[in-house]
Amino acid sequence: GTNSTADLPVISNKLDPLDKTDRDAGEEESVEDSEDIMTKHKHHNPCLRFLIDNWFTLATIAGVGLGFGVAFAIRATQPGAVALTWISMPADIYLRLLQLMILPLISANILVAIASMNLKKEGKIGLIGIIYIILIDLISACLGAGFALIIRPGSRNLIGNASESPLVSISAGLTASDVFKDILYNIFPDNLISITIYHYQTEVDPATNTTYGNSFKSGTNMTGVLFCSIVFGAAARASGKIAKVFIDFFRALSIIVTKIMTPLLLLTPVAVVFMVASSIASRENIESEFVQLGLFVATVLVALAIHFLIIVIVFFLASRKNPLRLLKYSTQAFFLAFATTSPALALPEVYDGLDKYGVRQQVSRLVGPLTATLKGDGPAAFIAAAAIFVAQNQRIDLNVGQIFTIM
Repeated sequence: GTNSTADLPVISNKLDPLDKTDRDAGEEESVEDSEDIMTKHKHHNPCLRFLIDNWFTLATIAGVGLGFGVAFAIRATQPGAVALTWISMPADIYLRLLQLMILPLISANILVAIASMNLKKEGKIGLIGIIYIILIDLISACLGAGFALIIRPGSRNLIGNASESPLVSISAGLTASDVFKDILYNIFPDNLISITIYHYQTEVDPATNTTYGNSFKSGTNMTGVLFCSIVFGAAARASGKIAKVFIDFFRALSIIVTKIMTPLLLLTPVAVVFMVASSIASRENIESEFVQLGLFVATVLVALAIHFLIIVIVFFLASRKNPLRLLKYSTQAFFLAFATTSPALALPEVYDGLDKYGVRQQVSRLVGPLTATLKGDGPAAFIAAAAIFVAQNQRIDLNVGQIFTIM
């Protein structure tokens, strides 16, 4: 009748090896079961997964559509100048904040990339990138000008105007010499402070065809910023350890600017609504403008479509890889550049896409700002086609030299 514990089984704190094996097997089975459930969940909800992965792109597209709807609703009320100013205010503030980040973003990334790279090996990448940018811009300009000359979107016969004035031949105001002079003066600035505020641009009086030199226009001289960043980055690398603090400062600046831009970019779909609404609502006779500019838009789109195919072919020949895989990571950057009309503002998304694709950061941080600053193949096609469109619309006969200057 004693309460002895001698006959009770001893409970050990150590697990029996067999019990541990069974327990591990059970845990593995539970993990596999949970993974199967997650896989089935993803499999049975592809639409939800697509919406989650592409919400930014879809929201931006929806913002464009909503902006058109809001614009036509506002036009029905015949808004005044004050109302239009406040309608465009959110979009203007959004763009001003993003443009505020362009200068430190590009200068810091270029400087750090140059200071961190092996100039003998990776310097060739930068040189090849610049040559590629020049060639691809030239091809795009030729395509835009060529299709404008073939389709003739500015011809008044195409918009139902039977009475046409005779062709007029005029002398070119801005010559090729003026253009190259502006480029060289902007590349090699004489003041570090002024390049952040002004850029050099030759002015021509259209009435008297008089050229005015030494003209400075408001706006950052990005080619000068690019040149100074490359020079200071190369000098910092050549200076060795003593320049480490200098390089670390710009590396930290790049990270800080990216942190600031990340939440701002999330506001893009909302800002797009106000951009489109203010632009469409401010037009007086938008119906006739749509008809007149429709063929011009089609001309530019055809040129850009062929140019896009050329870029894809060049990418495939150079890398022997499927270009569609890279395009998958570039969608958000495309839509952001489209919404803000500035490729430099899309640099954070460009970096993110290239990192996911597997491009080395030493390369992407160098070539990215170069292309954002120098590469303008889209605008090149548009500007070349627009110049010829205006000349055709105004019945101006362009000679071969003037067309070459446009390109």
